[in-house]
Amino acid sequence: SYREISGHPDEWFVAGYFTCSFKEKSVALDTIRRCLASRNKTQPVGLFNCGSVFRNPKDDYAARLIEACGLKGKNRGDAIVSPKHANFIINRAHAHAADVECLIEEIADIVERETGTHLVREVHIIGVAQSRTLLVAFERALSRRGLFEHVDLPVANLAKQSDSELS
Repeated sequence: SYREISGHPDEWFVAGYFTCSFKEKSVALDTIRRCLASRNKTQPVGLFNCGSVFRNPKDDYAARLIEACGLKGKNRGDAIVSPKHANFIINRAHAHAADVECLIEEIADIVERETGTHLVREVHIIGVAQSRTLLVAFERALSRRGLFEHVDLPVANLAKQSDSELS
């Protein structure tokens, strides 16, 4: 399974080679059509998104946990948890990488706090974490010590500002 592949943490796959059994073309096309139809029913196909955000924990589903915490529709700037599949984050229009990163951190935090399950990211952030992601990490550290209570409004407004406006 692809979830079991181990390697250097700073490396990723850009291509793959697979061995498949050959079947009649019509049978193969039928299988593909069924898979695509199923995917279209359950995932936000046709919308800009970052794919499956978290790995499924053992004996559970990340989407189920996220939905159970009431996070479908939660947003940071223009990044929003898909109302169709809770393990997808959609870019509604002008989401920045920092909006997505902050939302990912917030989802993981809430799910862990409410269910005790630590979600492992399936997506990998390439590059330096955005300044607003650091702000969320700082908020998390303070809130764990009881020194900070999260308020959506200021951070949501902050997420809409550009980095140059924050300097």
